[in-house]
Amino acid sequence: MDEQNKESKRVILQKIRSATKSDEYSHKDNILRSRMKKNKSTEIKYVSNLDVFISKLEQAKATVSVVSHKRDIITEVHKYVSQHQISSVITVAQHTDFPSLDWEGVDTTTQYNPKALSTSVTFAVMGIEETGALVMLSSPSSPTGMNFLPDHHFIVLDADKVVKTMEDVWAQLSKSGEPLPRTINLITGPSRTADIEYEIQIGAHGPKSLHVIIVKNH
Repeated sequence: MDEQNKESKRVILQKIRSATKSDEYSHKDNILRSRMKKNKSTEIKYVSNLDVFISKLEQAKATVSVVSHKRDIITEVHKYVSQHQISSVITVAQHTDFPSLDWEGVDTTTQYNPKALSTSVTFAVMGIEETGALVMLSSPSSPTGMNFLPDHHFIVLDADKVVKTMEDVWAQLSKSGEPLPRTINLITGPSRTADIEYEIQIGAHGPKSLHVIIVKNH
């Protein structure tokens, strides 16, 4: 009986092996492989949507203004501090675009003093549409403290620097060929915490207001 079972099993396995090696299966396999080579996945080029990015910022309790030229940055800062009765000296990061701006009418300094830092203006290298986050690179001219120590924070962003995802940020930074700084911060809205009785507190660990100025043209 055992011998008969073994023989039956051998015959079945032999039929399976023969079937998988048949010309019909090999031919079908070759057709599929040929189709797979011809129909490669298409890379979808995505154009970032500035409106979506702004919506994400506003959901995070940031305020936003869009201007057409970098000289309009001063107008927006002056308008905001007047409306919110901010009387402190504004510390401006030493970004390459900022020295050419005439800050007349606004009390500013470029000297970084952590103990006397109430309002700051800094520059984001990118914005992430997916989350509304602003990408900040630390440098001697724009210390990380300028992002977190003041009560009021202005961030300037070029509209064409909005990318879709976090992965795009790393790709762009790698493509630039520049060494990464010591610190990279992602800022989404003003500071907040729910440590106290699970109620959201704005400004507990950083700026209580964030105003983003997006520059569309240069």
